[in-house]
Amino acid sequence: MHFWKFLFIIWVLSVSASQVSALTYNDELPVNSSFKEVSDVNTSAAKLLQDYVESYGEKINSLLDSYASENTEIITLVNSSLKQMSRSLDIIQYKSVDPDVVNSVIKSVVSDLKTINNKMKVYLEQERQLYLLRLETSKNTYIRIASKISEILDNLIDTISHSLVQKESLSEKEKTIVRSLVIIREQNNKIKDFKNISFSSRQEMKQYFQDIIFTIKGEINSMK
Repeated sequence: MHFWKFLFIIWVLSVSASQVSALTYNDELPVNSSFKEVSDVNTSAAKLLQDYVESYGEKINSLLDSYASENTEIITLVNSSLKQMSRSLDIIQYKSVDPDVVNSVIKSVVSDLKTINNKMKVYLEQERQLYLLRLETSKNTYIRIASKISEILDNLIDTISHSLVQKESLSEKEKTIVRSLVIIREQNNKIKDFKNISFSSRQEMKQYFQDIIFTIKGEINSMK
């Protein structure tokens, strides 16, 4: 089931990429000191739009980073378009531009932003789904490994505990072993509970196990 879902997502991504790649933003702004100054209204509009363009670019790049996106073609195309928009809007604010083309440029930016935003909504959702599939695959791998480790620890705890309960009194060293076994059992319960925990990244899963293994190693060393 996951295999066919994966293939479908890949197909949608390829369609989205081809649609966004068709977008271009190549408005060449005529600059000349003889032109009248751009109106305050258009200057303000250009500033607001530029702020939005840059903020939007940061947002989608941040989302793709969090999804560990491996498809860079589409985001490269979008980033290129957004940078060109920002440059054109910057020129409108600070240079002498033909007033006759300023309105059309601003309208073009707004139109292109709407188009990009619609395409990116689909793309980002598909990237999110792919990320969740990769995360699930990683978690299932960890679950299999965790099951084997937990079984080994159960046997270790049972074997040592069985020998200790046979004794009427315990030495200080044996009491230390008992305390370590309690901690190891607690860590083993964390391993068993791994499958019930929601993780937002593979790094979180890795860190979860690293902390447990570090604690268990420390207790095993103290038992020697």
